[in-house]
Amino acid sequence: MKEYVAQNKVPFNQNQLKSKLNSGKDELKLIFASDANAEKTYTAVVDEFMLHVGSKDTEGLLEARQGFDKIPSIKKLLDSQGMGENVKREVVLTARRKANEYIAELLPEGNPYRSSLLKETRMIEALDNIAEKNRVMIGKNTDLPKVNLILD
Repeated sequence: MKEYVAQNKVPFNQNQLKSKLNSGKDELKLIFASDANAEKTYTAVVDEFMLHVGSKDTEGLLEARQGFDKIPSIKKLLDSQGMGENVKREVVLTARRKANEYIAELLPEGNPYRSSLLKETRMIEALDNIAEKNRVMIGKNTDLPKVNLILD
């Protein structure tokens, strides 16, 4: 996908990107209502993402998105555990999904990567949810059937 995006760069408007990222706030209204700091965290996450966008085209945007999870402060939010910490994870996951959606919108219609970006986000979130829910079983002998996940 990186090669395709590099060869088919599409410029974007930074204000439109920020608007797209901030549109995730609508999805998190209930979380914001229950956690006064969650909206501030979301704004900080969006601002951090914007700082890492190099060139103002789809290539720079994809690089920023792929490096997003490796930013130490973002990684800390993603790795948060404990009560209330899932709010921080959800904030980061929503911003990540909005970035992928924006990249997908910029890519030409009919290319295979457009749907892959959206599918990738959902699969990563599903894997994270499975891992989180089964964390208590790690190291325990269980009789649960093994499940093989095949990702495109």
